[in-house]
Amino acid sequence: MLTFEHGGTYIGNLPVSLNGGDGNGRTARAFSTLVGLIHKDLSKIKDAFAVEEYYDTLMLGTQGDLKPFLLFYLNCVNQSLLKVLRELQRYDRVKHLTQLLRKSIAGTMLQIISRMEDGDIFQRSLFDNTLQASKPSVTQSLRRLKELGVIKSGEKRGDYIVCIVDEL
Repeated sequence: MLTFEHGGTYIGNLPVSLNGGDGNGRTARAFSTLVGLIHKDLSKIKDAFAVEEYYDTLMLGTQGDLKPFLLFYLNCVNQSLLKVLRELQRYDRVKHLTQLLRKSIAGTMLQIISRMEDGDIFQRSLFDNTLQASKPSVTQSLRRLKELGVIKSGEKRGDYIVCIVDEL
């Protein structure tokens, strides 16, 4: 039985067991299925949580203390949902900016930058060497992307940092 409280207020009890008392591990499988639905590639699930922490909290759960295990899993689900939310926000923002910039040099640059991760650093020379555009056009386009909040200046001259989506 797991007792839920919030701010000292009793909410209720939830009959849960991980050691087979609920029908041979149905609760644990339900949580695992939920994580599996969020993480299509389960080989990357280690990104969501530490394996040792999983086994430690699972062991506590089999000994009757379910709270650490449930909190652990809910944190994993929360982190996964935040990741999905960031990806959706990024997709929407890139789609909107693509329509705004159309077929301009800045639009072409956006298509390249959108394949990078937020926080990645690139150098201006990437565009100087790949686009058939004048240096002033590249400079103007970089300035436009900075105004739109797609990139920001890096620490070194000519370095830029990708920042398409703000952190949640």
